[in-house]
Amino acid sequence: MWVSVDGPFNEHLVRDVGGLNLALASLLVAAAYFLQRELVIASTVAALLYGVPHLIYHIAHRSILGTGDSVTSVGGLALFVLLPTWLLFANLRRGTK
Repeated sequence: MWVSVDGPFNEHLVRDVGGLNLALASLLVAAAYFLQRELVIASTVAALLYGVPHLIYHIAHRSILGTGDSVTSVGGLALFVLLPTWLLFANLRRGTK
């Protein structure tokens, strides 16, 4: 009920998601700038907590797009899971040496 009250184009929901994306982006930029191990780990975990469910949703609903758009969408979103995963494990491994 709370989501549908704004109609088919929910401006409030779109603004909330946009704000969350900007917040995550600012965290990732800070991690890239400062390169502090703990900040990089926290930001990559945050990116994965957002990216993995997003990727899973698009994989489960890929039939609503054409083949080319589906491959592009899932492929692009997979990068937003693979890159943070690689950075997370690289940082965790670096800390044990």
